[in-house]
Amino acid sequence: MVQLISEALHDPLFESGPGFGGTQQSRPTSRNSNIADAGQRLGNVSLRAPSRNETSSLNNRQANSEDTARSTVQPMRSVSASFGSRRSIVPENSMKVLVEYVSSRGSVKFDALPSEDQNLVNFNSDIFKVISTKPGEVFVTLVDPTVDASTVKDGNSLRYPVEADLRWMSEFTDSVKRGRRYFKPVMFVPPRGFLLMLSSPEEEDLNADNNMEKIEGLLCGAVTESAKGIERLNVRPGMAAVYVYRQGAVVRYYRVLVTGKAQEDGDLMVLLADHSDQHIVDVQISDLFELPEKASFRRYAPNVIFATLYATAGFSLDEQEIVFKNFDDEERKTFVVGFIPKDNSKNLSIDMILKYEENGELYWFSQIAKNRGATVSSDLNCSHLSRSPREIIDRYGSECFMVFSTFQQENVGEATLSPGQFRQSNGLNSEANAGQTIAQFVPSMDRAFSPRNLDAYALFSKLMEKKDGEAVGNMIHFARSVHASLQDNSEWAHLIAFMEELCERYDFRL
Repeated sequence: MVQLISEALHDPLFESGPGFGGTQQSRPTSRNSNIADAGQRLGNVSLRAPSRNETSSLNNRQANSEDTARSTVQPMRSVSASFGSRRSIVPENSMKVLVEYVSSRGSVKFDALPSEDQNLVNFNSDIFKVISTKPGEVFVTLVDPTVDASTVKDGNSLRYPVEADLRWMSEFTDSVKRGRRYFKPVMFVPPRGFLLMLSSPEEEDLNADNNMEKIEGLLCGAVTESAKGIERLNVRPGMAAVYVYRQGAVVRYYRVLVTGKAQEDGDLMVLLADHSDQHIVDVQISDLFELPEKASFRRYAPNVIFATLYATAGFSLDEQEIVFKNFDDEERKTFVVGFIPKDNSKNLSIDMILKYEENGELYWFSQIAKNRGATVSSDLNCSHLSRSPREIIDRYGSECFMVFSTFQQENVGEATLSPGQFRQSNGLNSEANAGQTIAQFVPSMDRAFSPRNLDAYALFSKLMEKKDGEAVGNMIHFARSVHASLQDNSEWAHLIAFMEELCERYDFRL
């Protein structure tokens, strides 16, 4: 007996779920896949075994039919059984399923996804956003949480790398010289890292041309022998590869790092790893090949390194946007004077000198990051922090620094903090250092940084009325420090006189 699908809707084979036309939003599993395969092969046949009652009923009908046949000969008649249209079991669109899965959870761990889904996330940065605010943690969210899952299609927009994608490069840091270095920041890598070119036209001990020629010779022979191309499913942000450039009869071989989506023409963007300066090009996946071991980064150190910002555990998502804009702007980018601390860890940390656009002063970037609220990993009190950035630039770098912008029209400097708060945020202990650091972060008078614009008179009067002795003392100390740093500024001198007069009126002893 053949049972029609319409009569077997309760059959477990046709339960609701992905690929079966149901509304269940669970992810496909291997069990569902096996059932789907069975359904595809068996079509409209139900696999349900008949019950005991059904078997008894069937036997009775067969017995009655035999008795009737023996007593009466019935004329032959045609039997027509309409099976209707055949039900097609087709797997759902993988992008649709993944979008619905991420949408239902808000965010998912990238490492928890199967490799096929990771590849979809990697190549659809316009649909999926990969975020990382702590080292090693990577989550996937939707760029637009309201996106219609039924309309999305697999694209070709490779995401930018995060720290977890580039940690493998920490294995090749033994040859990197510690101490003061020149380097060019290529790109910011969330939540706290950078790709940097370790070279400068001013360094005479770097023979980049000879090194590139040697590497290209190795690549030419290796790629010709094996010629194992890279498929899209194997492409990952931050991976190393061989780029084969062909222009007519000219063929060149380069070691590269995959760094994101193509900017103009190509499948993706790569950074040439052995040049003495930054060179980023758009390439086709068909032009990429696996990097052979005999020409690997392990055997021949590249001229690009991955390093994390000194004493920093991570930036917030808002700060990451600001940092990324600063180091993605080619007009701002230049070689900078930096420092690589000596430590036993293979994970390189770096610091660099930047000019803070808000006040035009030079700082170590780790200090700027800390004062802007970055999560601090540790404070090793490295010797480079005790040296004046201006002195180092004047001695070693001339104009080798970048300008760090907050991309805001109006910004109140760190001087709005009390001296105690400012010392705590900077890890400072001595009063002298506190005054000096406050002075560094005070914006210029051109930005209307004055007691009246800060409403300092009203604030101090309110503190006196509340009899908040600690806050009063901090504010007086702050005003004196600013006045000393601005060298006889009359506005701050007038504020200090007002404070002292008010203290006498309230019989408040300083």
